[in-house]
Amino acid sequence: AIDEASAKVAAAEEKVQKASQMVEDLNSDNTKVKEEDTGKPMTQPTADAAQAARNNAQVALKGVARYLEVQARTNKVPKEDMMRLHARLKEAQDLIDSQAQAVQLGTERAAARILLHEVEQRVKDAEQSVKKAQTVAEPFLTDVEDTREDETSESVAHSLAQLRDAVYAGGKALGSAKTFLAVKKIAAKRFAEEVATSSLEELGAFQDRLDEAAKILGEVQRGTSDRKFVRLKQEVLKKYQIVEK
Repeated sequence: AIDEASAKVAAAEEKVQKASQMVEDLNSDNTKVKEEDTGKPMTQPTADAAQAARNNAQVALKGVARYLEVQARTNKVPKEDMMRLHARLKEAQDLIDSQAQAVQLGTERAAARILLHEVEQRVKDAEQSVKKAQTVAEPFLTDVEDTREDETSESVAHSLAQLRDAVYAGGKALGSAKTFLAVKKIAAKRFAEEVATSSLEELGAFQDRLDEAAKILGEVQRGTSDRKFVRLKQEVLKKYQIVEK
């Protein structure tokens, strides 16, 4: 009977240790957000998995406690051995109870990691859109005298259309990212103070990146606004000169 009772306690202790490790991992700063096959962000281990393991350990502990009560009534396990088994069970129960707050904190940290991951992706998309606008604008940022002789009004008009679309896409991506970040900032403030503080700091850094991207896009718009019309006028004049000849 003592061997069976000891084995049951050991099995419950193992479940408690597993749950405890998952809770610790959940609160670890080294836990990174990964991408599922669908592209949906996830964290390893998940908060749900940690809570499920903790619940499983609680059920196991209660089951063993009832088993020991039965064994104690039938005197099948020596009293001293029973006291040691109860002490081990209490130690395991104390450990699982002490992590109730850690599970909640870990759950919020997992949610914060996903939130920050989503914002970062929006910021990257906006930065890429602005970079594309920069690339498209480069020909218009040269001196008018540097215009290639083989350029036509049609080719310039086509380039201008590409520039307009690129600048529009960059502005749209920036606006979307800024709105998304603002919404997530409100959500981050609802976290526990420790999680909220660190999350808001990272969101602030993302905001700085968006502000810098907006500054670059503004420079692109200002730098091309005058030159593009001069180029169009120049091409139109060339066309009329050819007709007159």
